Amino acid sequence: MDNERCHEARNGRQGASVHGIILAVGRSVRMGSDKALLDWEGRTFVQHAAGLLAQVGTVSVVTRGDLAVRLTSILPGIAVLVNPDPAPGLFSSVLIGLAAVPAGVSRVFIHPVDCPLDSAHALERLLEAAEGRLSNTILPVDEVFVPVFDGTRGHPVLLTPGAIRALRQRPPSAVFSEELENLAPVEVRVDCDDILRNINTLSELVRLTGRSGGEGGRQS
Repeated sequence: MDNERCHEARNGRQGASVHGIILAVGRSVRMGSDKALLDWEGRTFVQHAAGLLAQVGTVSVVTRGDLAVRLTSILPGIAVLVNPDPAPGLFSSVLIGLAAVPAGVSRVFIHPVDCPLDSAHALERLLEAAEGRLSNTILPVDEVFVPVFDGTRGHPVLLTPGAIRALRQRPPSAVFSEELENLAPVEVRVDCDDILRNINTLSELVRLTGRSGGEGGRQS
């Protein structure tokens, strides 16, 4: 999306302010190296994710302490947040990201770093769905929007203010997927299967890219 189209898309959301949280906390044990730093189309996974989310709003990254300095160096202008205790699980990182969401934000994407998208298509579809549904109700709703391709849910999820408030009340040990189900997610059909990616091993990366992506855009 070029700058003009990006500007038009943002202005078409009735003033909604958007923020994307990238989750890059896991140890990547099955991959053998940090997935946030692997190559995807000439950039690291985390740079690729940040670039797409930046097309629709502001961006932050939640990571481990030992990765924070490196990510800060390759993500200028993007807030890098540290989860000092990831042991309780994924939701503890979600809560850290939500606690630091800038004031005035009304739409928040939660995006795992190991689910690279091809474009911002799914992001735009989720935002359009949220605008259309929320503009037709006068009651506050705790809604979550999830992309669906061929009947299967994928990433990222989009949270609205009611959902953000509800999730912030939950403990760090909660299971994120269960918390989302409790909020009765709204499924949004998309035309791209990239939302279903979840790259955990080197063989999965090779199958998708045809190469074993090295760190920082290098091939190995």
